[in-house]
Amino acid sequence: MSDEKKEKPETGTPEQPSDDDRVIADMNVEGMPWYRKNSQQQKKKQKKDPFRPTAKETRAMIFAAYKAYLPYLLIVLGVMAAVYVIGYFYFK
Repeated sequence: MSDEKKEKPETGTPEQPSDDDRVIADMNVEGMPWYRKNSQQQKKKQKKDPFRPTAKETRAMIFAAYKAYLPYLLIVLGVMAAVYVIGYFYFK
């Protein structure tokens, strides 16, 4: 077993790991000495979404969200009204 050679990674060594240009966390934070303002503007230009919803689709999504939350709103208002009525008769 000691005669077998361990394979070393092809790119980089343990002392000096290779850089594969992946960004795990962006360290370009405003206020730091290495902050580059232009890099954020370049990212915004690159990230334009070609599948942007139209105005009609946006209105439909907003209406659907309101429609989905309506039962919860009615339940909360009903509970508040019930608490008010119970309190009104309890303290009368």
